[in-house]
Amino acid sequence: MRLQLKMDRLDTDACSVDGDSADSQCVEDAIVSPPVAKRKRNVSAVPVVGPLSLFLICGISGGFHSKLWREHSISEMEDGVPRFIAVVLGRWEFHSADAVMNMPHPGVQNMAKLVFGKHTHQILGVIVYKVFQIVETNDFPDATGFDSQPGCMLLEQLGSTLCCHNYGGVYHDHAPLTQFVRGWESLYNLGKLLDASHVVLCNDLATELSSWPLFHMVPLMRCFRQKRFIIGGSPSDRVLSKLVRAHGTVTVAAVETAVVTQPMGFGGVVGAASDLIIDWLDATRFLQNIRDVPSARGSWDRLLSRLHGASTILLNADTDLQYSTLRKSRVRFDCICMAMFAVWFAASFPVGAGIHIWTDGSPQWRGVELFASTFDIVSRHPAFSVTRYLFPVVRIGHSFLSLVGKSFALLWQIMLCWGISLY
Repeated sequence: MRLQLKMDRLDTDACSVDGDSADSQCVEDAIVSPPVAKRKRNVSAVPVVGPLSLFLICGISGGFHSKLWREHSISEMEDGVPRFIAVVLGRWEFHSADAVMNMPHPGVQNMAKLVFGKHTHQILGVIVYKVFQIVETNDFPDATGFDSQPGCMLLEQLGSTLCCHNYGGVYHDHAPLTQFVRGWESLYNLGKLLDASHVVLCNDLATELSSWPLFHMVPLMRCFRQKRFIIGGSPSDRVLSKLVRAHGTVTVAAVETAVVTQPMGFGGVVGAASDLIIDWLDATRFLQNIRDVPSARGSWDRLLSRLHGASTILLNADTDLQYSTLRKSRVRFDCICMAMFAVWFAASFPVGAGIHIWTDGSPQWRGVELFASTFDIVSRHPAFSVTRYLFPVVRIGHSFLSLVGKSFALLWQIMLCWGISLY
C-alpha cells in the first residue's frame, strides 16, 4: 500500500514537470482499489410452527375455556380437584384469524368467538396448539402439585400411568404412558426426548379433547399480553416479536397466504404440503445442484413468456421452497419410496422369477468409495421379460473396501429395498 502511494506521487510530479494537469491525466492513470463489498447479513425466516412437544392435560373447574360450557355436563368432576386426564402430542402453529374461524369443527369456531371477542379487527394472527396424537389416562389421577414441577419431572413421574386411545367413546390399546411416548418418538423420527408442559383446561374440554383438532389458542395483537396465555414458554418472546413485526402491517388475507406458502413440517422444520413437495422434487430432479432453482426458474419464465406471451408468474419467489426443505425432502421421499417398494415387491413378485445382482465400486476423493448395485428381475411367465432396478447408492469408507466390507454394503442395500424379512 505504501509503495502504491509513492508511485502515485511520482506520477503526479512527473505530470507537473511535463506541463500536464495532474487532475486530468494522473488521476485517470492512478490505480484505484475496488471497494470492499459489505458482507450480507443472514436474515432468518420467521417461524410459523414449533417443534413437536408433549402437553400434560389436567382438568379443573374454571380452567381454560370454561365459558364454552355454560351448563357443565360433568357435575361429579366439578369439585375443585385437579385431575390428570390426557397426554397430547402437538405443537404450536401460526394461523390467520379467518383460517381459525373457518375451521369445520364447531367447538373451535365457538372458542374463537369467545377468545377474539370484539377485537377481531386488531388481530394480526392466532397461535393455536394443535393435536396430533392423544391418549387418555384410565382413572384420572389427582394432579395436585403439578403446577409446581417441571414437565420433564412430571413425565418421569407419570411414566407408569396406564393410558389408552379413545375412539368415539371406545377405549383401546391400554399401556403405560412411557410406551406411547417412545412410540411417538420412533414414529416421527425425533431422535431425542420430547419436551413436556403442564396445561390446565376445564374438565369438559379435557375429557372431549380426543375429537378436537386443537386445545388452545392465543390471539396475536400489538396491545395484548400474549405471554400470560402462552403454554410451556413456546413460542418464545423473540418469536412473538418476529411474528408481530412480520405481520403487523399486512391484512388478514395476506397473513393467511403467507402461512399457506410457508407451511408446516414436523420438528420445527419448514416444510410444505406433500403434493407440493413431490411436484418440486419432480421439477428439480433435472438440476444437478438444487441451489440453482432461482436461476433456473427465471430462465424458464423468460422462455415461457416469450413462447406463450404470458406474464412473468414464475418470478414470484414467495412460492419457492427453501434449499434445506428440498434437500431433506429428497432423503425422506427416497425412504418412503424404498418402503413402498418393499411392500410392492412382497405382493407383486412374479412366481418363478430370477434375480440377478450387479455391483460396482467407484473410488472417490479422500479414501471413500461409492458402491452402486443394480438387480434384474427375469420372468418367464407368461412371457419372457427383464426389468432392471437400481439399488440405493451407498458410500463406504476405507475400512470397508475389502470383500467382506463390500458384502456388508450389498446386504445393507438389499435391506433398504426389501426390508429385514425377505418374502
